[in-house]
Amino acid sequence: MTSTVGDYLFAKLAEHGVRRVLGPRGGTLFIGSIQRNNLQYSDITLPSRNSNCYEVGAFVISSQAEDLSESYNGGSLIFPWAPVVYVVEHGSAQFQDLSSITSKHHFAATTILNSPSTASSQIDRVIRVMLRERKPVYIGLSLAVAGQVMPAAKGSLQSTQQPVYHGDSAEEGCADAAVAMSFI
Repeated sequence: MTSTVGDYLFAKLAEHGVRRVLGPRGGTLFIGSIQRNNLQYSDITLPSRNSNCYEVGAFVISSQAEDLSESYNGGSLIFPWAPVVYVVEHGSAQFQDLSSITSKHHFAATTILNSPSTASSQIDRVIRVMLRERKPVYIGLSLAVAGQVMPAAKGSLQSTQQPVYHGDSAEEGCADAAVAMSFI
């Protein structure tokens, strides 16, 4: 089955715990990829703070510095114990210096997807880092690249990190996570 870069990205995010994507009220350039992967799209200004502590957070935002700052701060409030991915809509696939865009924030990994031939390895690497370090990651993607067809897969990241549920409810699991984090 052929897949575009955007579809592949959101399929991988869904595979690793993303259930909803927060984005601007007017929608996003990637709404088709989000919907094709059965992810819920929610207005970033009306997020539910009742996130499950095992849910991986996801934001789709513009490349404006103030959008990234606002979403980054919101991500730590909405998903306090979960890794968060920021998919940033870039205007072009040309090389961009990420240090000026991300310098005010701590990301475990950053990448700009600029070619279908390298997108799968870049996506897999960033997701792996996000899950291992449980810290935010940045993925830049332009509409031009998002719509390109992925090459045939030679092998991909398998979902090896499934959420581990402790206790009888998500609240107990979140409480366990909070206690564990207090020792770090």
